[in-house]
Formats: sequence, structure tokens, C-alpha cells
Amino acid sequence: MQILYRRQYEKYCLGTMILPDAKEIYILERPWIDNVPFISCIPSGNYIAKPDDSGRFRYYELQNVPGRTHIEIHPANKVEQLEGCLAPCMNFDRRTITAIESRKACELLKKWFGNFEWHLKIINVNTGE
Repeated sequence: MQILYRRQYEKYCLGTMILPDAKEIYILERPWIDNVPFISCIPSGNYIAKPDDSGRFRYYELQNVPGRTHIEIHPANKVEQLEGCLAPCMNFDRRTITAIESRKACELLKKWFGNFEWHLKIINVNTGE
């Protein structure tokens, strides 16, 4: 199981995930806005990341997100490019709220998990959820 430790900020959420080789990547999401589709990050909880061969980006799609559908893990540079999805990145510029090397981080996920399902647990570290 992969664990995403996420912090919520006013304009975005940023999480940290440790890959099996101990490499750290970041995950950018929209801020928490009561789980409203397209404009909110998803709730903390346990999810299955399923390989996505039919979505727009074709990396992974999270299953059984309460009140939501089509939550993809895909590359993005800005939080505005996300419609409730998650964007892995290698680094993050807090000043400009910009994900850096997002496609590279997505490819690392593909390297580790390939075409297999994997479990993702999201924990909000600044709310205790």
C-alpha cells in the first residue's frame, strides 16, 4: 500500500508519497471544497488505483471515490488543470504553485506499478483525517 501524506492549503493540496525504492514524489490536488466534483480534492481514505486504458491520460484511475467518478492520476503543471484529479510531480514551486516534472513522476508510477492495481491511502496530516 502506498501512503500519501497530504497537507491542505487555501489554494491547493500537496502530498508526499514514498515509492518502493524510497524515492519521494509529490502529489498536487485542488483544495478541499466539500468534495464538490471538478473543483475539490478527493476525501482522505483508502483507494484502489487501477490502470487506466480508456481515460484521457491513461495512467491510473482511482476507484470508489465517494460521490465522484473518473478521478485520474495524470500529469499537470498547475492546480487549475486538475478537475478533481491528482498530479504527481518530482518537485513543487510553492511561490508559483507549479508542479515540476509531472510527466516524469507519472512515468515513475508506471515503472513501479505497471498495469497492476495498487492501493493508495490518503492521510491529511494537518487535519488528522
